[in-house]
Amino acid sequence: MSNIATSINQSKKLIELGIDINTADMFYERVDDERFDYHLHIGIIPKLRPTFVEYIPAWSLSRLLELIPDLKLSNVCIDKWILGYYSENGWLIKESNFSNTPLDAVFEMMCYLLENKLIK
Repeated sequence: MSNIATSINQSKKLIELGIDINTADMFYERVDDERFDYHLHIGIIPKLRPTFVEYIPAWSLSRLLELIPDLKLSNVCIDKWILGYYSENGWLIKESNFSNTPLDAVFEMMCYLLENKLIK
């Protein structure tokens, strides 16, 4: 849906893994009707929310990069990204073989870190 923020499915996966939704810097909005599409907005979800509107938090690439401490990102070849994360246990290197964008690669790293309780 968008190349500037996590997709709806990616956002739901991050939420399922326990990311703090208050760290999102974007959100999808849709009137609660299957006939309408989601629209991406920059900013936080409004405090006063109509009950007929659905909101889903989303994260930009820059926001995800801010949330992963000491991240190193490099493009090794056209179809592979390698990410390095430094923790108290040393470097963790994660290759992203099937991601074709930096956002997808960082999303995969964020999922890995959340699944393994390496960040909160």
